[in-house]
Amino acid sequence: MIMRKIILLFMGLLSGWMLGGCIGREKLTEGVFDGYWLSSPDPTVGSAARKLEISGQVVPTKWTIRYNKSLIRSTISLVRAADKLKAGAEAIELDMSPVQAEMLAKVFADTRLAMENLTVLIDAAEAADRKKWSGALAGALVKLEGVIRLAEMDETGGGAGAGQEPLAMPAEPMMEMIALYLNETGGGNLLSELSTEDIRQLRAVLTQLALRLGYDIIGKQLSAETRLAVSDMMRGAERLDELEKSLNDFLRRQADEAPAAAQPGELGKVVRLAADWLPKGLLILEDAMRQWNKMESVEVEIRYLSEQPVLAATVNVAAGKELTMAELIMFQPKLVFRGSTRIFIQPDEGATGETVIGFERADEDSGAEIRFDSAVYGLVRLFAFPLESSRLKQIRVFTHSNQPGHKITHLALLLESIRDKDDPRRVLVYHDVRKGRLEREPFGVESFMESKEQTFNFLTPEYHYSYRQAKSYP
Repeated sequence: MIMRKIILLFMGLLSGWMLGGCIGREKLTEGVFDGYWLSSPDPTVGSAARKLEISGQVVPTKWTIRYNKSLIRSTISLVRAADKLKAGAEAIELDMSPVQAEMLAKVFADTRLAMENLTVLIDAAEAADRKKWSGALAGALVKLEGVIRLAEMDETGGGAGAGQEPLAMPAEPMMEMIALYLNETGGGNLLSELSTEDIRQLRAVLTQLALRLGYDIIGKQLSAETRLAVSDMMRGAERLDELEKSLNDFLRRQADEAPAAAQPGELGKVVRLAADWLPKGLLILEDAMRQWNKMESVEVEIRYLSEQPVLAATVNVAAGKELTMAELIMFQPKLVFRGSTRIFIQPDEGATGETVIGFERADEDSGAEIRFDSAVYGLVRLFAFPLESSRLKQIRVFTHSNQPGHKITHLALLLESIRDKDDPRRVLVYHDVRKGRLEREPFGVESFMESKEQTFNFLTPEYHYSYRQAKSYP
């Protein structure tokens, strides 16, 4: 969604120039640009590792995954890692083969589709549409059940435990790692109701995750009885299409009868993270798994800065190779990783309230790059402003909604020009304000857009280029 917004705005910039020459250009006085370069320091530098327990079970906060072309050796490594996981290790190391990585990519793809249903849940909650809410939550649970059946390896189920090739073995620890990060972002409130035994069961963890988020969105209290009933329905279902209908009816009845939550909306931050960021992150992971033969290793760790969880990752690409992330939409600029790149994700950056994603390169031959190579960007450079391929330093995002139908999105990309050796700093800023209204209809609530305003700014140390467009709807 972030890259899509940037591209659509670039197209608007180009069309704006062609139709009316609306690109503004202003020369900056010395020192003014410094006020726009708001680069946050790496929060992991002052952060600390922490032993983490959920319901008495120690869970790992650091994962190291290495490339190994051998399926047999990778499987042995995964079995050992699974034993350490059950024993309560704080750090897990494992090897993964390209064949297993391809299967893991499928798991990430299915999980992404489940998480995208959270956006529908949020819309349904704002519109007070309980039927739409139950349908979206049932759809998410069914997709997660498909992931669970692929990933689980117990003695009675499918997968490796039934004598098949252990291709999906990395899926279970990876899904638990994602659930753990969401739980920590939510202050530990997502999984705190599970028992020690439940924490070791992927179905219990993912079911609790989806239900807790879904019920929090509508301000209702999730009971243990409801969670267990849903988990049993999922485990016993023979056909997933029939399961979705049964869950839909059950959840709608249960939500109507459930008491109001003591602290409604307490998981607002993690709901937004799961709905907005997790699908994007899973898509990146999915694409990386499909290019696993280009990798050396990936390290992921949850650290803490003033009680706030910070996700730190190091992506190590094999020498002489490039990891190119998928083109999500037409004309998207390429995002390329080379060498060793350290990435951090800070959900809430103190005073600004922004979500910050930072990229730090190990040396001159490493880092994340955004490459504007297509003909479209050639036209932007020719007619609008000097956009060029650059190293990606930080992505800063702030979203706010002060009432239903109104939303503000602020997105800033801090870049470093590859060619400019004197002062390579560049800033792209996108500001989007949308105002709408909700109108209740006989069988639901409709949302109507009233107006939108978009502002795009591109800054170099010497010039400020800007473009603004506004539109009202009848």
